Amino acid sequence: MKRILLFLSACLLSPVLMSQQTQSVILNPGYSHQSYFSLDNGEVANVDNSNWDIAFSTGGMGSAIRINGATGLQLFTYPNGGISDWSSVDSTGMSTWSPQYNSDKYWSLGAFDQSANPDEAFDLGWGIYSMITHFITGDSLHLLKWSDGSVKKFQIIDLASGVYSFRYANLDGSNEVESSISKTDFEGKNFAYYSILNNEELDREPVSVDWDIVFTKYVTELYPGTHYGVTGVLSNLGYSVAKVSGVAVDDAEYTSGTFLEDINAIGFDWKSFNMTTYEYDLEESLSYFVRKDGTGEIWKIYFTAFEGSSTGYIEFMTEVVLSANVGGLDIAQTFKVYPNPCKERSVNLIYEIDSKEASAGGVVLDMNGQVVYNFALETGGLRNKILYLDHLNAGAYIVCYNSGSSILREKLILN
Repeated sequence: MKRILLFLSACLLSPVLMSQQTQSVILNPGYSHQSYFSLDNGEVANVDNSNWDIAFSTGGMGSAIRINGATGLQLFTYPNGGISDWSSVDSTGMSTWSPQYNSDKYWSLGAFDQSANPDEAFDLGWGIYSMITHFITGDSLHLLKWSDGSVKKFQIIDLASGVYSFRYANLDGSNEVESSISKTDFEGKNFAYYSILNNEELDREPVSVDWDIVFTKYVTELYPGTHYGVTGVLSNLGYSVAKVSGVAVDDAEYTSGTFLEDINAIGFDWKSFNMTTYEYDLEESLSYFVRKDGTGEIWKIYFTAFEGSSTGYIEFMTEVVLSANVGGLDIAQTFKVYPNPCKERSVNLIYEIDSKEASAGGVVLDMNGQVVYNFALETGGLRNKILYLDHLNAGAYIVCYNSGSSILREKLILN
């Protein structure tokens, strides 16, 4: 894999001598907004981050459902009954239940996905995937608790033909609403959003290809069992980040770091609160390199100012390190693994490869770039290939196909 990346860098990428640019975003007091940012073009969208409750993955094979933890919203899977107990759901004992949180490492793991049964191969958390219909049918009930203490019951009915159907109501059954969200209404975006409090869907996220990173408040696990809201930077799907510390920012090189695909690789800890000055201190000699994996473009970013919750002002420097030449790579659109994350080790790879391709072989790579599995593919038409990965441990992997003219990549999480 390393040889492949070096080859691509030599053939398709060129160093760009470009002056550093001072950039800034404002998340407003209390970090009430999000800023979607393009490292080439600046801020793409600055949107209210307090007007939604649930986010639904809109990717072709995506089924992740996230909650707005930034507002203090909590999710609990109801432990005292199944979907047939909708009318009798109550909050008795709720103070002893464990809330579920969004992953801050993977967009593909929302709070609703965290309750999956590890002994059930196709249990995706909130529902069960059918290999026959390719639908996901909800199998659990949930309670949502807002920061003001109000509680509603919630159920995902199913995800069928790209449409999420769901319902929610007060615990006593009043004000019940049944609604749906279609993925096709949010084409090109990572998530569709819904406000339970206002009973409306929201189109609030820019098209995915237009932004690289997002400045936002999110929930992370600061210590084992301790979750807390922090403000920082998450990267878009298809990006990797290398962190270089202990080197003056002007001297930092991306070759000194290890690129990680975790969306929180930049995260929040480039700053710390000084209890003496009551201001934020920025980590010195700390740089990040953001790589767009589809093209190999790389940007350097480091932070120069952070004003905290009074304004939400963040200042930082950006610099293009490697830029793709015109033409770049031919990236195919159909190359998906499912289910993902996967509890067992039989993974479906849905793909389409042009029949003109000279070769059709793929590999599974671990995060060190080592080949851990080889497989053959057929060219021409949409196809399904089962990858048998029983020998692999839990962790993150890259399913990859490279013909020289095309590179297809998909990250796979084995639980």
